[in-house]
Amino acid sequence: TWVPSDENLGDDESAVQTARLSGDGEARYNVRAISRELRVAMAVFTAARFVILVSLMYVGATFLLQNTGFVELLLDGVGLIFIVEISEIIYMQVLNTQIKTELARVAPM
Repeated sequence: TWVPSDENLGDDESAVQTARLSGDGEARYNVRAISRELRVAMAVFTAARFVILVSLMYVGATFLLQNTGFVELLLDGVGLIFIVEISEIIYMQVLNTQIKTELARVAPM
């Protein structure tokens, strides 16, 4: 969904809204607006991730197609899976539990 710019918010409105749910009593966050600088940064990072993804697909496919043995092909495939999933592994190991729970409370856009 589209999130409006923070310039469209009124003076008394906040870009992040906190709402208390009656069932569990924990705060949930709702992002209502994103600044222009954050949009540009997100676009740059998304473009960079896309370029990395395409180059990794190309290099990985040529790397796997050059192997003739079954064992080498299997081990190289496992290595490529590790490279693809390293960002999630780092996320799970580096971020502390409090930040992970706060990120889980942010409502999807």
